[in-house]
Amino acid sequence: MKKQILVVISILLALTLLISPGKSMAATTQGQVALSLATILGLNVTTQEDAANALTALGITPGARWNIAQEAPCAFGFIGDLYNSIRDAIEKKKITPPTEIGNASALTAAACVDAGMASACVVDSIVSAGGDRESAWVGVSAIVSNHIGHSPLHEEGEDPDIISEIHEPGYGGGAGGGKGSGTQSQ
Repeated sequence: MKKQILVVISILLALTLLISPGKSMAATTQGQVALSLATILGLNVTTQEDAANALTALGITPGARWNIAQEAPCAFGFIGDLYNSIRDAIEKKKITPPTEIGNASALTAAACVDAGMASACVVDSIVSAGGDRESAWVGVSAIVSNHIGHSPLHEEGEDPDIISEIHEPGYGGGAGGGKGSGTQSQ
C-alpha cells in the first residue's frame, strides 16, 4: 500500500514538473506578468512599464498598483488580487479574453505561467481567490501548447489552415470564470 502511494506521488510530481514551463530560475517580476497579460490581451505595448500603465487604465492591478521591478510571488495575495481585477474588468466589459481561454481564471493563469510562474501554484492561488480550477488549467494549457502568449501560433510562411486543424473544437470555452461570474465575455 505504501509503495502504491509513493508511486502515485512520484507520478504526480513528474506531471507537475512537466506542466510547469517556468522560463528561468530567476524570480518572476510583476512587470513580466503585466507584459504577458497585455500581450495576451492584444494591447499595443512593448515594455513592462507600458503594459502596467495600459492595464492600470483598464482597472487591472495586483493590489493598489503594479510595481514592475518587484517580485510577483506565486501566492494567493498577488495572484488573487490580479484574478479579481481581471474578473472585474471582464464583467465591466473593459476587456475580452481571447476565445481560446474565455474567462478570468484562464486569463490569469495564462498570463502568470507565460511570465514564468509555476503552473500548479498559479492554479491553486486562483482557486483560493474563488476562480475555477478547470478553467485555470485551460489557461495553462494554452500557454504550454503555444496557443496564446509570447509564442505565435504559426511562423511566417506556414499555412494557417494546417495550424487550425490542430486546435480542438470547443477548446477553452466553458462557463465559470469564477466567483460571481457565471457568464463569459464574448
